[in-house]
Parts: sequence; structure tokens; C-alpha cells
Amino acid sequence: MKFESALLAALMLVGCFPLSDERSPTAPTPPSETPHPPPVLPPSTSPTSSVWVMVISESGSCIDGATVEIVRGQGLGQKLTQKADCDYWGYGGGITFTGLTPRVELTLRASAVGRLAEEKTIAPAAGPIGPIFFAPGRIP
Repeated sequence: MKFESALLAALMLVGCFPLSDERSPTAPTPPSETPHPPPVLPPSTSPTSSVWVMVISESGSCIDGATVEIVRGQGLGQKLTQKADCDYWGYGGGITFTGLTPRVELTLRASAVGRLAEEKTIAPAAGPIGPIFFAPGRIP
């Protein structure tokens, strides 16, 4: 009796497993088409970034009339001039480049009369960035 019970259990167990590599489908086969590309957001909803810049002297005061220009990358050719209301200690004033694409590099060049030009390359993150400080040295 033990042998017959064991044989019956073994046959039942073998019946649960297929004897070939073919398997019956359990779910519909997905279409072989390539997936659709993600939708492109209209420009008004695309993320943008801005970069806030201050050009300061050795004493920490802002240099009135200093200019910052984008010399490479996105925004190439944009040039802004710093006004006298810049305040390094109060984080006010300076200049801001807006409408930039996040994670796309650009190179900024700061210059002022009697000072050496200084460059920095950045890849702004989404949202506002800054302040980025430039402290161009005096021309010897």
C-alpha cells in the first residue's frame, strides 16, 4: 500500500511539470512594435534654470560696471552689466541670466576696467542657481 501511494503521488507530481520546453501562454504576447517616444513638453512647461552672478573686488564690494558674458555653450553672446546696487553681504543685486536649459554647460566670462578677465564653466541645475562669485584680479 505504501508503494502504491508513493507511486500515485509521484505520478501526480510529474503531471504538474511539462515534458517539453513548450509552455502554454499565460499572458498575451506583447506587440512587437517599438514603444512610442515620450511626449515632448511644450516650451512653456519645460524646466528652465537661471544663474545669478556677482563680480566682487578683493574687499568683497561689488564692482560697478563689471560685465559678464556667456562665451561658450547655451546662451552664447548674452552679456549683462552689473549695477551699483549690488550687495555681496546682503545677497542683493548682481546680474541674472534666465531661460537656461538645466544640465547644459555654458562658460561665463567676467570682466571690468582695470581687471583681468575670469571665466567659469557651469552646468546649471533646474531652478535658480547662484550666486556665483567672480573676483577678477587687478591688472598689474
